[in-house]
Amino acid sequence: GIFIGSGNALGEPVSITQAEAHVFGICLLNDWSARDLQAWEYQPLGPVLSKNFATTISPWIVTLEALAPYRTAFVMETGSPNALPDPIKIPSSSSMSSFLLGPNTGCVAPGGSVWPTGR
Repeated sequence: GIFIGSGNALGEPVSITQAEAHVFGICLLNDWSARDLQAWEYQPLGPVLSKNFATTISPWIVTLEALAPYRTAFVMETGSPNALPDPIKIPSSSSMSSFLLGPNTGCVAPGGSVWPTGR
C-alpha cells in the first residue's frame, strides 16, 4: 500500500514524474480472498463477495528515504509472458526505479539472541 503525503489541487492530474514527490510511505498490503466461497459463488456470475473478504495492512509505514539503499533500476520486460500488454502505455524514464527487497524472518530469545529462520 502507498500512503500519500501531499496532495494536488482538485481535478489537477499528477504526472508520473511528479508522483514520487507525493508519496509519504509504503506498507505491506494483503488482499484476502475466501477461496472456499469462490468455488461456490462463481457459478454462474463469477466471484462477488469472496474477493473482498478482508484487506489488512502492516503496522509499519516505511518512508522512501529508508528504502533508498534497496532502490534498483526498473527494467520493462518485453517479449515475455510477464510483459505488459500493448494497450498499457507506460512512459519510460531514466529515473524509474523499483525496490529489491528480500524478506528475512527470525526468532529473538529473551536474552536478545537472534536465530534466523528463513530468507
